[in-house]
Amino acid sequence: MNSRQHLHQSTLLIDGYLAQMLGSRAAEAYHALMVGRSAALIQSYTDERWPGCFLAAPPYGPDVDPYNPPPPLVVDIVINEIGTVVKQKVWTPQNPSEVQRYVRELFPPIFFFKQDGSLGLSLIHAAAGDCTSLRDASSVAPVGTSAHAQIRINWFGYAPWDRQIMIRSPTRGTIPLEKFAKYVAGKVKLFMEETANTPYHDQSGSTRWFIGDGGISPRNVILIGAIHVSQGSWMPILQLNRFII
Repeated sequence: MNSRQHLHQSTLLIDGYLAQMLGSRAAEAYHALMVGRSAALIQSYTDERWPGCFLAAPPYGPDVDPYNPPPPLVVDIVINEIGTVVKQKVWTPQNPSEVQRYVRELFPPIFFFKQDGSLGLSLIHAAAGDCTSLRDASSVAPVGTSAHAQIRINWFGYAPWDRQIMIRSPTRGTIPLEKFAKYVAGKVKLFMEETANTPYHDQSGSTRWFIGDGGISPRNVILIGAIHVSQGSWMPILQLNRFII
């Protein structure tokens, strides 16, 4: 079978994780920032190693050799049927000048694939450091060269939340992928523990995203990956292990 078979029935701004997480309009703006072109120009096709991926050519630049172009970027993944993707509002710096300075060069999303090809890690297991099933677990996490990063969560119905993690050691360099997954999962779990049973705000009166007794708990959450939203800032891509209406 051709390793680049087009996904005629999958659409980036409908079926991708980022569209489900951020909404189609915000996802379109995010993709345009990341790859330097309209989301309409991002082609989708499968790959033997990365099935169900949306891929795009890297941003154009003077250093790109047209006769030897770099490999395409994985910009999103077709959602699976495990459960509802957690809705979040994309985080951006407050100051417009900081947006120009810190959001010009975004890394592609990081997706946590397992050895068996399935996507996502149990939040509980990953937070405890159980990432043995993670594909390329010992490879260097593609998070840049900063020493620290902010993990930012804009869970619907709650105030924005963030905590810092270490992503680079002075002696060992950038952390491996498995440690990045552990750190991100740990911060998501901490957010949910701190938020559980606290006031929840939804103008519609719905409690579908409520965290706590009778609502969503860390055991319901799968860590799918993380998106780079600004220099030194990442947001987790989260999915529930069930559907909520």
